[in-house]
Amino acid sequence: MTSTSCLVSRSLGGPSITIGGVDRHTIMELMVELLGCTTADMALGMDHQLVKLRWLREHFESLSLDSCYEEEVERAARAYLLYILGITIFTSKAGDKVSASYLHVFRDLTSLD
Repeated sequence: MTSTSCLVSRSLGGPSITIGGVDRHTIMELMVELLGCTTADMALGMDHQLVKLRWLREHFESLSLDSCYEEEVERAARAYLLYILGITIFTSKAGDKVSASYLHVFRDLTSLD
């Protein structure tokens, strides 16, 4: 119990994150801009405004760091971070999807501390 009280009493720093009010059009723009998705990718990997975790894993797991551009590495990093959110704290009821709304948090990877 001591560990729990210690964790709860810690203050959190940094800006708060909100995702409310993000419409489907904005979600699609985020998927294209930040993950490099095509319309076909979104048809396979999305269910309304949720991204299928299995699709994220399968779509980005084959990245070879030896033969890719910085933009591809950044897209894979965003996909990985979204995946981690989806399997831990922000999972769907079924546990197999995550809201694509969180992508805006990972727009600028250099600002993550």
